[in-house]
Amino acid sequence: MSKDFLSAIIERKEREVAARKRHWRAWASDSERFTRIPREPASAVIASRLARTGSQPRVVAEIKYASPSAGQIAERCRGSIEERARAYAEAGADAISVLADGPGFGGSVLDVRRAADATSIPILFKEFVIDPLQVALAEAVGAGMVLLIVRALPQPGALETLVAACERRGLVPLVEVFDLQDLRRAEEAGAEMIGVNARDLARFVVDETRAAAVVEAARQSARCVYWLSGVKSAADFVRIAHLGVDGILVGEALMRSADPTLTLREWRLAVDAGGGWR
Repeated sequence: MSKDFLSAIIERKEREVAARKRHWRAWASDSERFTRIPREPASAVIASRLARTGSQPRVVAEIKYASPSAGQIAERCRGSIEERARAYAEAGADAISVLADGPGFGGSVLDVRRAADATSIPILFKEFVIDPLQVALAEAVGAGMVLLIVRALPQPGALETLVAACERRGLVPLVEVFDLQDLRRAEEAGAEMIGVNARDLARFVVDETRAAAVVEAARQSARCVYWLSGVKSAADFVRIAHLGVDGILVGEALMRSADPTLTLREWRLAVDAGGGWR
């Protein structure tokens, strides 16, 4: 019986992290490549940019060239990361998510750096983070937020260790949950920003009904609650906005859009036309 997607990814990530640890000292000594980019403190990022304050949810626009479920999403070329980051900022995105994983997703750690260089809005280091070294790397390449996936961290204390590592470096841990059990673990780890993934990472199947129930529970305790997957149209955006989430991550739809600014404008108008946040 073949491994599920997430298990296979984590096994690969463990090998990558082990190799990176062997080379980290020399790599990190490249001061030009890893000069820190000043960012707002984590609390200020959450308060001023990522918490919902009106009828419109915040938007995290994602740079993702491929995925295991969708295959290739967009072509990439020299300068396309920077161009896409600037386009998202001009479109009014509140933050930008950048895939830092290569196989299956078409990203890299240096893509995060390229996006951070191109814009001043917060950058989410979207990776399968399993070790504090990756948090240090996220800081080094200019990220302001780090994705932590509860299901990728089954060992006791692993999530708490990484949440603390993010906070020590002034980064916002966005803790991804799949179900109510994940949510309890995130709450116990002290997560203030919860991301609810409607997609099962084991099989890459979307279940919006289950995710909506998790959102409702998360809103009772978390400072910020985000929806992280499956938003492909204005109708999707409006429906998720009406759940009362603070923000929505949008990836594939914006990557496929020839005009992200127009797409986001139309989606936001649709929220207002639908009566805003219930």
